[in-house]
Amino acid sequence: MEKFEQILSKEDREKQIKKNKKGILAALADVDKETLKLYSQLIDDAASYACAIYECNLLYMRDGIAEYYQNGENQWGVKKSVAAELRTKYTATYQKLIIQLAGLLPSEDEKAAAAELMEFINQE
Repeated sequence: MEKFEQILSKEDREKQIKKNKKGILAALADVDKETLKLYSQLIDDAASYACAIYECNLLYMRDGIAEYYQNGENQWGVKKSVAAELRTKYTATYQKLIIQLAGLLPSEDEKAAAAELMEFINQE
């Protein structure tokens, strides 16, 4: 059996997670800082899952969608690659996290009301 070769180093993963977190925080720019503090673990998890999906995609492109296996002397075959299986699971979890985070964003009505209030305050 072949030895598995990593694609991303620990440092590369950390850089990718930091980049993902920066992007998520940029998307949540309209959310107040206290709320972001409450959801910091969720934001970190989403950034980590995005990195894991990225790495699964790289593995998938490098190794393909299938891998050979052998259980014992006479039992062998082809199965879906681990990267392909994990990508599906990670994507589902990531989508749930992003939906939760998107729920923090103010609605268009709330934005309009806040803008009207600020306009009123600034007129005085």
